[in-house]
Amino acid sequence: MLKFLIWITTIAFTLGSLGQVLRFSGTNLYLFDLVIIVSNIYLLGFLIKKQKFYINKTFFIFLFFSIFTLIITFFRVQGFLLFEQLFTLSFWLRFNLYFIFGYLIFNLIRYKYFEFEVLKVVLTYNLYILIFLNFVQFYFLRDISFMSEYGFDPHTQRLTGFFLDPNFMGFYLILFLYLNEFYLKKKFFSYLILFQIILTDSRSAFLTLVLFLSLYLLLNFQKSLLLIFFSIILFIFSNLDARFNHLIASNDSASLRIESWANAIEVYSFASNFGIGFNNYRNYLIGFNLISPDNYFLNSSNYSDSSLLSVLAFSGILGLFIFVCLLLSFMKNFRTSLLLLLIFFNSLIINSLFFPATAFLIFLILNWENT
Repeated sequence: MLKFLIWITTIAFTLGSLGQVLRFSGTNLYLFDLVIIVSNIYLLGFLIKKQKFYINKTFFIFLFFSIFTLIITFFRVQGFLLFEQLFTLSFWLRFNLYFIFGYLIFNLIRYKYFEFEVLKVVLTYNLYILIFLNFVQFYFLRDISFMSEYGFDPHTQRLTGFFLDPNFMGFYLILFLYLNEFYLKKKFFSYLILFQIILTDSRSAFLTLVLFLSLYLLLNFQKSLLLIFFSIILFIFSNLDARFNHLIASNDSASLRIESWANAIEVYSFASNFGIGFNNYRNYLIGFNLISPDNYFLNSSNYSDSSLLSVLAFSGILGLFIFVCLLLSFMKNFRTSLLLLLIFFNSLIINSLFFPATAFLIFLILNWENT
């Protein structure tokens, strides 16, 4: 039962928008929302029944951050309708569920109720499914411009997977590259992952990849050189060169991302002490005339295009400090330091720490690295 729950939970996140169950007034309910709730309840009940639950400093910091942001959010939504309050708090709940799942896996491995080798098998099959679904999307659904009416960006000729976003898919693949190099060890699959990263045409993913390969030189010089050489060949024949050259264009997505970062800083300046609370971001953007009310239900209006700036906006400088301490508490050796650098870098330029699939996988990896 444990293996099945963990397997189905990881697969549910990889399915992305394929697992959408309900969409109502801009609210999306996905399969992974339902699955992770059930999994967390079952796994927590299992550990309580066994009277085994180890609490480390990381969990204390997480608990402090969780309570701190809940209090802020609660006071910021006073005067909202009940539905609006529940909608706002649902994003706080999602974030907590992602972390708690990873921490429960940490406990299961620590007390030997679940073998680390079994988790590797689960993630290996998840990688196979991810690679397959990505090729299906790239071959049959390369133009997703028709999804713009549902709040998604109108990407064309890019690998988005069923996340429907090439930037998040790019970082998700980099996380699996990390897993494959250090744990899964599937021959040739790192090259297949690199190929798919390049197909995303994501500049943020490519820059994160450059950082990973540069640091990986210090751990495995020969293998990293092979990966670097293969990446250079792929880059030469890709569209990434043109996309980097397009950075200076006024209509480039990079300018919109910079505008998003500036908006987050402006929102933070309004409530710099304690922030605005989870999922209250779009209300302040509209209140400051930073976005049109017509854009209320766009996915991009939920948070800033930077996870760290999002944390700054909804919990203030104190909340950001606690959150950074939470991530740094996972630092254990050079390998985990490498992973944390990738996370900090990528989450500074895109919202990868609050995108469901990447957030789920990040906290899963970080928690088991603590075992």
